[in-house]
Amino acid sequence: MPLGSSSQGDKTGVKPQGKKSTNTVQTLLSARKDLDSQKNPKLPKRTHSELSSESDNSMELSGLTNLQKDLDEIKLNLKGVTKKDDFDMFTKDLVRTHDLEIVVTTIVNKLFQRFESTMDKKINCRVAQVEKEMQEKIEALSVENEDLRKQINQVRETVINEKKILKDTVNYTQEAIT
Repeated sequence: MPLGSSSQGDKTGVKPQGKKSTNTVQTLLSARKDLDSQKNPKLPKRTHSELSSESDNSMELSGLTNLQKDLDEIKLNLKGVTKKDDFDMFTKDLVRTHDLEIVVTTIVNKLFQRFESTMDKKINCRVAQVEKEMQEKIEALSVENEDLRKQINQVRETVINEKKILKDTVNYTQEAIT
């Protein structure tokens, strides 16, 4: 008898109708015995191995019935348990920690790059402004230095002229005294 098929009617000769049949091993054996006696009333005696294999078949049938009941009970108990598909459906919209780290790292890197870019622009602008101010001050100082040189030259010429006049005066005074 193949596993998984519930063909109790195949063994007993009676087909089950809509409701579950609660046949015991003894009723199944007696039904089979009746069926066998109807088909072949005079069968030779069976050997021990034949009896053993027939016993295995009936044990197999009751075992299958018990197995089916156990499976039904397990299925009933598992109805409230979350299945992998349900879990996947609930968690598909959740963000994984690794994915979140990647997203946050990317955002922080972009913000840092924008910050650096903005700071570079501001620093370059400020440096250019300071350079311009310094250049203007240097030019003003150069003009002032040039004016001071001119004044120094004028004062020098005046001093030279005054020295010359003083020398001439000293010479005239000495000539006059002598």
